Amino acid sequence: MKSSYDHSQSHRIKKYGHTLFEMVAIITILGVLAAVIIPKIYDITDTSKTNATQKEMVELQKAIMGDGDFRGYFDDTGSLPANLSDLYAAAEASYNPFLQTGGRRGTYVSDADVDGVGGADILQDAWGNAYGWDAGTGVITSGGPNGVIGTGGDDITLDVNG
Repeated sequence: MKSSYDHSQSHRIKKYGHTLFEMVAIITILGVLAAVIIPKIYDITDTSKTNATQKEMVELQKAIMGDGDFRGYFDDTGSLPANLSDLYAAAEASYNPFLQTGGRRGTYVSDADVDGVGGADILQDAWGNAYGWDAGTGVITSGGPNGVIGTGGDDITLDVNG
């Protein structure tokens, strides 16, 4: 007598999901990947902000000291500005634009020099913090990623005197 029961079907186990071990392994792998990738993204962001800040500082240096094609604040006055905001100051009434003599010509910087957007953001670094300015030494300083000048060793400086 032949049994109607099919033994080949009884050994088949249908698998409809994942085991707990598989789920833990996947979550662990994703966690390790996130721990490696996320800091790299922040490093890339800080590097691009550092580069943008350095570029703005060079533009400020040109506004202060001038270059071959552009008379800077120093060229007109013979001194460094007391504050970086002096670079936005209007021309003095005695300034002669044809002879380029007679005082400060004024407005040595505009935001269009860097990004074409309105506001005084050229006086702020890429992290949105105001630049430090030492008129005695001619050094522009950014607090860098931590935003605080003089701490953390991440300051970005530029001596406008060269």
